[in-house]
Amino acid sequence: MANLNDIRDHSKVIVDWSLEPQKLRWKKVGILYTYDKGDGTEDLVGYVKDEVKKYGAQTVKLGKTWSEEADIYHGPDKGVASYEAERLALVKNSDILVMIPGENLVYHDPCSEAEKQQDVFWNWIVSSGHALLTEHPSERLAKNAGMDQNAYADIFYKGVLQDWQAEETRYETIIKKLRGFRSLHVTGPGTDITLDISGRWSADAGRFTYKDETDYVANLPGGEIWTTPFKTGVNGTMTFDFPYWGKEKISGVKLRFVDGKAVEATAQEGQSYLDELLHRDVGASTPGEFAFGMNSGITVSLPTWEEKIADTVHLGMGYALPSSFYPQQKSKVNVSDEHFDMPTSMKNGTVEGTNKNGETQTIYKNGEFVI
Repeated sequence: MANLNDIRDHSKVIVDWSLEPQKLRWKKVGILYTYDKGDGTEDLVGYVKDEVKKYGAQTVKLGKTWSEEADIYHGPDKGVASYEAERLALVKNSDILVMIPGENLVYHDPCSEAEKQQDVFWNWIVSSGHALLTEHPSERLAKNAGMDQNAYADIFYKGVLQDWQAEETRYETIIKKLRGFRSLHVTGPGTDITLDISGRWSADAGRFTYKDETDYVANLPGGEIWTTPFKTGVNGTMTFDFPYWGKEKISGVKLRFVDGKAVEATAQEGQSYLDELLHRDVGASTPGEFAFGMNSGITVSLPTWEEKIADTVHLGMGYALPSSFYPQQKSKVNVSDEHFDMPTSMKNGTVEGTNKNGETQTIYKNGEFVI
């Protein structure tokens, strides 16, 4: 079980940093969580409640055990509709929502009928922008990731318990230097790909808002800087050496793009699932995101958080986030109901940027920014 001091510190980061109480002035904080009895999740929920009280606010909670959630989504007497009604009621009764999810959200797969129902809730969250996704590093999640719980918790908390103000400042400094580039050339083992990009960048530094707007669910741990490639402006090959976790694990992926479309897709593990993901809709095989992982505390692939790993980049296949392109560019970016991130190490890679004048320079090399 995770250390209680770490759990308490996690709750303080959630409330004091991620939820920005001094700025947002919320009165009701919703907490949606899944747990095993005695696994520490309820301790985290309790500590969050205590921290929220310090600001004179209330919490409203909805919690299910893992077995209850499994019965809802996969049992013979599925209660998906009633559970979704409960979750939507929680959202509507809250100014901001903290999600500490179970397996059904961590390993999200909107293909299933149950999760099509879940998408009603998820789409509400994304459209409102008033949500934070975090987790408790429980024994169950560690086991699902094939790790010892102590090792899993150690990496997770190193990713969470950081000086996020300093990290956000660091991200902003880098973004200012990236804004002038209009295309990127990424090379590395098995990778040689060019991307025409919007030139607008955003960041997730573990809190609800990023500057003046948000259109994404904030993550804790945070740790990425992203932009949007134009939907016909991606060409070349990219190899991904971190797995994707969905209803199945996909690993050893290699994608070849022509004018934005993945025209070849191979995987050492999970080929049929990869094919399924890329054909969910017409935009699923086109990238809507290119990002740099920034979190030095996360050093191995943890489901949900692998795209945060420092010295990695990733493609987000599917829809583009409006915070990373300008409104007048909307017709140039990808549209899809899907979004899944595919990371790869850049310890032996390079990213070059070309500006509007055709001048090219190296901006990232062997996992470090060099601009």
